[in-house]
Amino acid sequence: MAHGMLKFLRPSGWVLELEETTFASYGWSNKDMDPVPPRLRTWTYVVATMTYVKFPYLYLVSLKGMELSGYAIISVVMLMVGTIGARLHVAFPVLSRSSFGFWFSYFAVFSRVVLAMFWFGIQTLIGSQAVYQMLKAIWPSIAMLPNRLPANANITSSGFLCYVLYWFIQLPFMLLSPHKIRWLFLVKGIVVPMSWIAMMIWAFVRVPPSTGLFDQHATISGSQFSWSWLSALNSALGSYATLSVNIPDFTRYAKNERVQFVQPFVIPIVFTLTSFVSIAVTN
Repeated sequence: MAHGMLKFLRPSGWVLELEETTFASYGWSNKDMDPVPPRLRTWTYVVATMTYVKFPYLYLVSLKGMELSGYAIISVVMLMVGTIGARLHVAFPVLSRSSFGFWFSYFAVFSRVVLAMFWFGIQTLIGSQAVYQMLKAIWPSIAMLPNRLPANANITSSGFLCYVLYWFIQLPFMLLSPHKIRWLFLVKGIVVPMSWIAMMIWAFVRVPPSTGLFDQHATISGSQFSWSWLSALNSALGSYATLSVNIPDFTRYAKNERVQFVQPFVIPIVFTLTSFVSIAVTN
């Protein structure tokens, strides 16, 4: 066991071996860079749909079509780029070579890695806030935990504790291959909508009908509304702009090219419902 742990910590232990059928020289290909073999193409229509079911956390300013427009636009981009991965069954680092060349493609991949690190930190922070609420429901005393961090840290001691806890919770899933985590997406696609419904029922029961969401009207107009519209549109586009670049990393596991054709239908509908739930609950 100790030997296996030491191998895991060495850089050489992370080197992926070449497939027997590979046609590229060593250094330009490995098991993760070669086309996905048929036995690993396990993503179906159901998995592709469940991938985009998410927990509501976007707090947009209105539901007048701005976020729906953004989601519709980004879904088309996801379809166009995802088709390449579904057809050729190769990853983003390989596809980037067709545009940037072998050596300059490292810049594209490195840029995507940096963006992924930022997004991982942002989403971990969002998840840590959920962990904090769950811990507070179990042990209310966590709300009284003294803050030892300075104000310019922009996070409290309890918040940092929950951030670290959530980081460790998701770490094991980072070590799984995408073709294996499809079961996680299936579970998420069942559990998360149930959470939506529970939150909606709770919110509508707690809020009197006379002051409900549907009785509220827009309070802005003119240029202020236009800028708010563009801000919401940018929020919708930015949420998945980075993923639209490397979506072939996932669509390459599709059983066939048609599997990922559900994106233009699923993304606008699911994401708009998610936005509505978040607005309804927070209002």
